[in-house]
Amino acid sequence: MEIQEICGNNNSIQQREKVEAYLVRLKDMRGKVAELREQCESLKRSRAEFQKSLVICSECGKHIEQGREIMVKDSSGNPMNYYHRECFGAIWAAQTWRLDYSSNGFLKRIKEK
Repeated sequence: MEIQEICGNNNSIQQREKVEAYLVRLKDMRGKVAELREQCESLKRSRAEFQKSLVICSECGKHIEQGREIMVKDSSGNPMNYYHRECFGAIWAAQTWRLDYSSNGFLKRIKEK
């Protein structure tokens, strides 16, 4: 009977050591996960700041150099779209507009029939 108790205690000690080793690994992994999450959040913030400074053309989808963009605003003055000067010129040339002082912005598109 004593032999079984000794063997039983031996197995439980080994199992306890394994569990403790797993807990140490788990704590280490949790720390690494927390560190990775922090890095991801930092990257998201820096990417958002970069995207705010980056102006993309609504027509071609390419980056517009600072000072070379044309901004189209809505009636309350908020920016809606940005265009390259060349892209906007092509859009403008393709449209038919007339002066209409009763509309916002004094320009009204003439609809073709």
